[in-house]
Amino acid sequence: MAKKGFVKEPSVFESRDGKTRIMQFLRAGTSSAATTTLRSRRSSSMQPLLIAGFPSTGLVGSISANFIIEREDMHQIASVDSEFIIPTVTYIGYKLRHPFRIYTDKKGMVYVMVCEAPLMPEGVHNIMDLVVSWAIKNGIREIITLDGIAVDGWPSKDRQPAVLRSSHHDGQHLSSDIEASGGSSLRGNSSSISSSKSMQDKEQEEEVRDEEKESLTQSKQDDVAGSINDDGSNNGNDSDNAANSPQPQGQLNRLTVMTGVSAGLLSACLSHDLPCTAVLIPTTKGVPDPEGAAMLIQAISAMPNVPLELDVNPLIQQGKEIKHRLEATIASIQQQNGEGQLPSAVAARRSMIYG
Repeated sequence: MAKKGFVKEPSVFESRDGKTRIMQFLRAGTSSAATTTLRSRRSSSMQPLLIAGFPSTGLVGSISANFIIEREDMHQIASVDSEFIIPTVTYIGYKLRHPFRIYTDKKGMVYVMVCEAPLMPEGVHNIMDLVVSWAIKNGIREIITLDGIAVDGWPSKDRQPAVLRSSHHDGQHLSSDIEASGGSSLRGNSSSISSSKSMQDKEQEEEVRDEEKESLTQSKQDDVAGSINDDGSNNGNDSDNAANSPQPQGQLNRLTVMTGVSAGLLSACLSHDLPCTAVLIPTTKGVPDPEGAAMLIQAISAMPNVPLELDVNPLIQQGKEIKHRLEATIASIQQQNGEGQLPSAVAARRSMIYG
């Protein structure tokens, strides 16, 4: 029997080579007709979206995605199976489940995708291409990925999420007030982009484009373009000049390269002309960061097209407790060893604290 607010509609979506399948067994709504009626009532400014969180630096993506699933009382409606997923099962809610799952709420407005198993690099494109195709067929109009950027030591107290958007956004359901800047506000004027522009606006746009070209050229010459790897680390210029002018946490270079699972999903979105957004937060590698996950949730909740209003104080409190435990452990070890640095053996075991 289907859960209340959902209807059983089994279907299988398969990749062209047959190596990846999405098995959908539930759909939000009471019937196909009701689902169609529900979609017809949706306004252009509030379209279905998919939020994806994968295990990476600080586990911020996984923590935030699972927090949304729990607090929004979402139900699993599909699972992803592939030859490129390392054989894994998870035990959640007193049930064995697939590691790669898709959830949604009863209204079918917010979907959340989580994966707790490693993906083979050669299969990321295959899997994500099918995920995006499935999303489009289910009426999803945008995909948002939540991820972390690895930093040395503890993240700065004034860290802010960086929001990177695709060029497909037209301003109708994603406000232009969200900037990829560490010190910028997440909410401002939500006015849409006007089709008619004055001559002054056009001149200002031309000046901005010229400045961007000069900045991009200079960044290539100086080799200061950042690169976010699969583990969330940020590759940049390690020269003395770069060290003398560190980049603020949360603010990325104009030319930034992302790799890994989240990047594979974003790339598939671009290939299918589906709007996508990456929300990133500076975090410590190897240490769970619930506080960083809370900041990601706050960032997407501030977007006018994301119908989420969640109390993230439990995550913030968890983050403080983890940090206090780690600081106490580090201080104790440093006192015993008479050193000012954390031994490498202990540093390698830090990730075990979360369990």
